[in-house]
Amino acid sequence: MVAVCQLTEGHPFYTQHLCHLLWEQCDTGGEVTQDSIKIGVRLVLERESYAYTTLSDSLPLSQRRFPSSLATSPKGVKPFSAEFLQRYRLGPASTAQRAAQGLL
Repeated sequence: MVAVCQLTEGHPFYTQHLCHLLWEQCDTGGEVTQDSIKIGVRLVLERESYAYTTLSDSLPLSQRRFPSSLATSPKGVKPFSAEFLQRYRLGPASTAQRAAQGLL
């Protein structure tokens, strides 16, 4: 159970959702394994992908670009530096800061 709570960071909805999937997949008296948890996470993501896609599609372009820019950048990047903003076409620093704030 600790592994599940670590994966979901204790978020009640995702913890319950993942545990329900594990319960569905587990035979009576069976054990939950690391493999079954991996499968459960994959199933949760598959089942919820429409919600993530809808949420992502509803964001302004600056808010969609900002996290993907961070994800593809090296560790320690300065996300409001002129070089970063130009490289990922994020506009002025104020626009990127508003995008980051909106995502938070």
